[in-house]
Amino acid sequence: MTRTLFCAALLLTACGSRNVASVDGAPDGPASPDLNNDWKMPPPDHGVVDLPPLPADAPGPVADAPCTCKPGEVWLRGPCVPTFQLQTCAPTCDPKLPGACGGPPNRCDQWAAAPACMASAAVPACVPGQAMAFPAGTLRIHPTTGIAGTPAGITIEGGEPYIGALMWWLQVGGQPGPTINPVGGCSIKFSFTPPKPGIYPVEIGYGGSAALKGWSLAGFFTASGGSIPIKKPQPGERCSAGGNSCEQAKPYSCSCISSRCVCTK
Repeated sequence: MTRTLFCAALLLTACGSRNVASVDGAPDGPASPDLNNDWKMPPPDHGVVDLPPLPADAPGPVADAPCTCKPGEVWLRGPCVPTFQLQTCAPTCDPKLPGACGGPPNRCDQWAAAPACMASAAVPACVPGQAMAFPAGTLRIHPTTGIAGTPAGITIEGGEPYIGALMWWLQVGGQPGPTINPVGGCSIKFSFTPPKPGIYPVEIGYGGSAALKGWSLAGFFTASGGSIPIKKPQPGERCSAGGNSCEQAKPYSCSCISSRCVCTK
């Protein structure tokens, strides 16, 4: 068994906050891809002053999805909104009012929604607070596709990692990557170079070491040999039983249930 050395730098952004961490990798597993490429910190961003546009491969409205909401409701789409709640209507809230969302663990996030699905302005809505684990379908990644051997800047969104005494870890394709030291916020950015074509599960986990008992699935990154792969719905995204099947890769199995992709391990 060989050991793969991971040289890593990770950026967790939250209203302009910055943090960098690195860690040595763990022994390779016989059935896991050999992720022996560099993990690099992407160029710094400069924060946002308005609701950022959706990424190019973000899930789009489907035929049965409402495009407007009832009075007093807003369209959920911000980085802290769980994936399984994206593109749904929910009541708005007032961030200045204590207990606006019923108290912890929920909170009122001013960037969580828009007045309608095609609007660019940000309005507040209730989102879950910090968590130590995220059920499959909560987190998401973008982009979801790339070319083998080419670095890809990947962002994880959909939940706020708990800040505690232990560490958060990143794992891609079953191989432990760098630690994450959250400072608050719902966007984690890292760079990954897939060594060969394939579908790589992206996971994060909270614990004292990379040898965790459980990981939270963030999504699947598909690396091709040069051709552009057909994009399939990711965990928690909208899907159609008569359309493309949900993206999946071992050790996960995913299927379209109640118009959303549901994954189990």
